[in-house]
Amino acid sequence: MSALVVTITTQQPLLASAIEGDPNSGETFPYIPGSVLRGALIARYNQPINLADATVKSLFFSNDVRFLHAYPLLEHNQRAIPLPHLLTVDTSNESLESIADTDPTSRSAKDKGLPPEWLGCNGNSAHKFRTMRHLNIHTTRNRAKGRSTRASGAVYRYVAIAPGQTFQAVILGDATALGELKTLLGQQPTVWMGGARSAGYGEVLLSTDEIVSDWHETAAAPAAQTPIVMTLLSDAIVRDHDGQYARSLTGSMFGLPNATIDWQQSKVKYTVVGGFNRKWGLPLPQTPALAAGSVLTWDNVQPTELALLAERGIGERRNEGYGRVSFDPTLQNSTRTATKLLHRTAPPADTVAASPLFNDEAQVTLDRIGTGLIRQKLEQRLVGFVGEYQIKTISQARNSLFGRVELWARQLLEQVQRAPENVKGQIDSLAEIAANVAQTARQQLRATRFTKKDETLAVLLGKDLDTVTAMWRNDVAAVKLGDQTFMVTPALAAEYQARLIIAIVTIARNNPAEERGNHE
Repeated sequence: MSALVVTITTQQPLLASAIEGDPNSGETFPYIPGSVLRGALIARYNQPINLADATVKSLFFSNDVRFLHAYPLLEHNQRAIPLPHLLTVDTSNESLESIADTDPTSRSAKDKGLPPEWLGCNGNSAHKFRTMRHLNIHTTRNRAKGRSTRASGAVYRYVAIAPGQTFQAVILGDATALGELKTLLGQQPTVWMGGARSAGYGEVLLSTDEIVSDWHETAAAPAAQTPIVMTLLSDAIVRDHDGQYARSLTGSMFGLPNATIDWQQSKVKYTVVGGFNRKWGLPLPQTPALAAGSVLTWDNVQPTELALLAERGIGERRNEGYGRVSFDPTLQNSTRTATKLLHRTAPPADTVAASPLFNDEAQVTLDRIGTGLIRQKLEQRLVGFVGEYQIKTISQARNSLFGRVELWARQLLEQVQRAPENVKGQIDSLAEIAANVAQTARQQLRATRFTKKDETLAVLLGKDLDTVTAMWRNDVAAVKLGDQTFMVTPALAAEYQARLIIAIVTIARNNPAEERGNHE
């Protein structure tokens, strides 16, 4: 099949909202859905879109052209696949020397104790990893006043795909249609995708390769083998003969009329598929579906029946990237080999050494618990600090100044979360910005004092990293777990210092100038 490969690099956080998490917040998919890329191309097409036009219908609203999801791009131009759910412990003595968890992004998933989402296989190595996220907190603003108020000041959060990541999408179709879509993509490399675009989300860079005449996600069809193993490379929406979204699966639903499922060797998970129609301004219906990574093992299948399924996919909404399947036996072997690594409970006999008090997996859990306890103490101390650092009555300080201070603090918070190893330079940068403002603003910062602290806002902004760390460590006791001690790190201190400044100026902006400091 012909394919146009599209490389997508995120320049800003990208919010492709999934149906999960807090209903008042936005939680992204770990990939860029094919419908998002399709929507960006529709926006570039000649307006208005005429649904009666056969060309328009063929390009965007039929299965003649299919927009596959954009998955993370690995080295050697390799497109990652969803981590298969067929993860069973193998207790055999087969050597694991050829398998190594070498991908650097996998370390972040392991360190945070979060489940992996992707599997990358390169030669004799296999690794698992997650898409990196970007967390940001937002406050509802009053449309008339342009700021949050007591009546309109709800806090919500967005969890988006972090900037600086590269994904690979694929558009399948005939050469003529792909040539037209390539022309649309080449008009401008910068595109805005997803939600919250006016709030600093969604900027990406697009680049395309030459159209490939014979492209396959994995091997086109399996070799002669029994049984046949089907791996879902994306969510699949299938119905039974009565038109209901199916949970009792049969071969006929997948185009395999005589096949039966071996449930002993299968692992199926379900999910809910939705979406958002920007034209209507409404969410799409929520639909039960088989989750990507599900593995179905089939008996009584003829290999000749599978090539077409691998090419066109299964189920509904295939033009948006759903229903992709693979029968590649190489993929199954890589999955099973990687499974032995992921679930290995002890190293090979020739590598056994003196074990520390905690093994690797226990250490990950211990780090999460220790850091969580420290954060809990920091949250409690943050509440106390907010009460102590209330701004006194001062009519000279303008809300515009507090808005600038909040912006500086939010930039510091984002930088600390993105690059905690450079926290000293980030704190010094905040102090330098506050010291080099215009004279009038500098005078207001120096005159803005606190109710229970003999300091000014200028002093708070000008503290160096050692002072900030000591400030938070003085009231947050260290936590001892086993043989390890956890305490406030400089990165945590800088993070909560930024949150303290944001809270201080937010309260000041919401209070009229004549009421600031009157909290009895």
